[in-house]
Amino acid sequence: ERLINRLEAFGDVLQSVVAMIDPKDRTWQDPNGGWSIAKIVGHLLCEERNDFRARLKTLLEDPSSAWAPLNPEADVDSGDWSNVDDTVAAFAAERAHSIVWLRTLDPTSLNVTKTHPVFGSMSAGDLLGAWVAHDALHLRQCAKRLHALACRDALPHDTGYAGAWPGSPTKS
Repeated sequence: ERLINRLEAFGDVLQSVVAMIDPKDRTWQDPNGGWSIAKIVGHLLCEERNDFRARLKTLLEDPSSAWAPLNPEADVDSGDWSNVDDTVAAFAAERAHSIVWLRTLDPTSLNVTKTHPVFGSMSAGDLLGAWVAHDALHLRQCAKRLHALACRDALPHDTGYAGAWPGSPTKS
């Protein structure tokens, strides 16, 4: 239940993070690399549609059935994510659909397993936990973009007093 509650809350969190960012900065690419906020949100939408819910459904309906292949990088690169508000709204709608479905599951079904070619034995519960962790990883990625934007926008002033982002230079 706690995992599903976190998945449900994430839609509002994502919308709040995106709302903090000037629309012209939502497609900004950090010169040090990484996706823009627009691409992060586009990735989350693709994953909501094609990965976690779809794979969890497949696992629960037929554990021996192969999962559809994924290519998250290609999905992000081929999408038009320039209207971030529309992408966030589409993500929120997909996530709401996921939550309704997840709330119908019998908790004992989370023990169903399949063998993944890379990760070995995986249960439905493992996949559900990974879904929540995936949200957290991309929330961290959004925070990193916010930090980079703060450093950029503070120039010629220095943001060092705030502390450095791990792995980033100490000076803005």
